[in-house]
Amino acid sequence: MTGLEASGSYLYLSSVNQNSCYRYTLPDVAGRTTHRFYVGYSQTKDIAINADNHIWVAANHATNTLRLYNASNQVIDFIEPALVPYASGVTMDPEGFLWVADPTNDKIYKIDISTGVADESSAETQGFSIRTGSNPFVGAVTLFIEGTPNATVELFDIYGRMVATGTTTGHWVWDGTMNGTAAPSGTYLAMVRSEAGTVQTLNLIKL
Repeated sequence: MTGLEASGSYLYLSSVNQNSCYRYTLPDVAGRTTHRFYVGYSQTKDIAINADNHIWVAANHATNTLRLYNASNQVIDFIEPALVPYASGVTMDPEGFLWVADPTNDKIYKIDISTGVADESSAETQGFSIRTGSNPFVGAVTLFIEGTPNATVELFDIYGRMVATGTTTGHWVWDGTMNGTAAPSGTYLAMVRSEAGTVQTLNLIKL
């Protein structure tokens, strides 16, 4: 067992060998059930349960360092390794922030899932903002980026594959395609890097 989390009347244990998360009933730690089976080998280091009973998995040395699994054991969100290169410990605080320990770089990250990553060890501020014309969206979506003269945008699907990229001086449009064809419905991650080098992310939902 590698990860441990308590939520409500349950105790959750994550296993790197079984590639699963087990749930026990508290207070007697009884009635074990297989609560989640991770799609793909997870290399699980730790887990965190959010308010929707979805599981964040810290998967050190995996393609995507942090992955969010839903009740159907599917990856519905992730944190790109360019933002958090290594993850060992992870927990969710009462305000909904995800805290991640990166022992390799001796850092602790505080992640606001709705906006991006703040590196608590350096206390850097993001210094710019992102908003969308509509989200969820159908067809195309426009990102409006304020507070930086130039920015680079990279868009990833839930498997960590780059879908689109570009530069912008204020707004950036994704036409909703991938390799020349319409991209499937689902969640996408926009990673925006300012001219100063700071990074923010935004989840986009394509209907």
